[in-house]
Parts: sequence; structure tokens; C-alpha cells
Amino acid sequence: AQIWYETDDGKWNCLVDPATVGQYTGMTDAHRKKIFEGDIVKFFGMRGEIVQECGAFGIAVSESIDYDLLESKIPFDNSSYFCFNDNYISLWEMFWNFEQDDNPLFEVEVIGNCWEGWSKIDSSRTETD
Repeated sequence: AQIWYETDDGKWNCLVDPATVGQYTGMTDAHRKKIFEGDIVKFFGMRGEIVQECGAFGIAVSESIDYDLLESKIPFDNSSYFCFNDNYISLWEMFWNFEQDDNPLFEVEVIGNCWEGWSKIDSSRTETD
């Protein structure tokens, strides 16, 4: 597929593989980097892929999410409001539970994307790769 850009001095195009285009989630990570579907992220020592499930963007992980760890990180002794899915947590659950008044999601960091060879189940990569 081709994407056309219009500039002040004319148009130009760029070839794009449609399979590598992820939808913007509307949120940014701890470094204010936009979070897209297909991004690989880390949060509280866990790593997962941004996916769209049940009408919401969230993080899918290959192992179960450690909700005990997440609950221990909630500020101000608030009650948690998690759906407790085994291997998926919505970005809105992260936003709500960690009392983000505005973007960014400080607990989430984009470290790559699934089209650059990263995989949420690729255990051969470490957090420093």
C-alpha cells in the first residue's frame, strides 16, 4: 500500500506494509512515547504486547499477570479495581488503578514492537536488549 503525504511544495508517497500499521491507543508511556497496537511494553517487571480485546486496548502477556504485585503498587492505600483476567489487563485498568490524572501511563514503557522481531513470548530477549 502507499501513503501519500501532501507538503507545501507538492505530494510524495511512501510504501507501507499494511500489516505493520498499528492503531494509536490514545495514551503515551512513561517517556511520553505514543502507544500503538502491536507495541511491546514492560510494566512492573512484566512484558507484553498491546492488543485490542473486548473493545479496549490492553497488554497481553504470555504468563499470568501478577495482580498481587500490581495491588501492592497502588498508591494511597486505595482499593484496586482490576478485572483479574489471567493474561490481559486493559490500559484503562492501569490508568484508573494508578490514579493517572492525565497521560502518560507512568507504569508502562514501550520497548519495541512486534514487527521489529520482538515477541511477548520471546524469552531470549532481556529487558536490556
